[in-house]
Amino acid sequence: MPPVTPLIKPIPSAVAHIQPHSPSTALTLRTDRPPVTDDLSDFTPDADDDGFDLVYPFVVCESQGGPYADEPFAAGFAAGRLDLCLETAARVGATQVRYLLRTDLIPQAELMAMNYGYPTMDVTTSEQHPEWSQVVFAGS
Repeated sequence: MPPVTPLIKPIPSAVAHIQPHSPSTALTLRTDRPPVTDDLSDFTPDADDDGFDLVYPFVVCESQGGPYADEPFAAGFAAGRLDLCLETAARVGATQVRYLLRTDLIPQAELMAMNYGYPTMDVTTSEQHPEWSQVVFAGS
């Protein structure tokens, strides 16, 4: 079984769509979309772009008038997503998991990974963006 990875990998001009409740066509491939690439050479950010936006705001955080501190809430949210990914990977028998993670969460990520049977961890931290690391968790 191939390793499970939460990172998007290029698929040559094909996107898989799962058709629920359709036993005759459980999986179909669409080839009408361009391939996903890492080429950002033609990307020009907006002048007022701070680099990222949330898909949805954390409305319970202090910055939005809520009771919870922003940084701990965001860290807990990120750790929860990683925990779910590692749990799912372990359940399906994946031997390796790749994950992009905030560098300051790596000590906690190591403990979570060991809990799910991934005792080996290879970390690559970008010199350009040291706050982010790509982590490869491997099982035994």
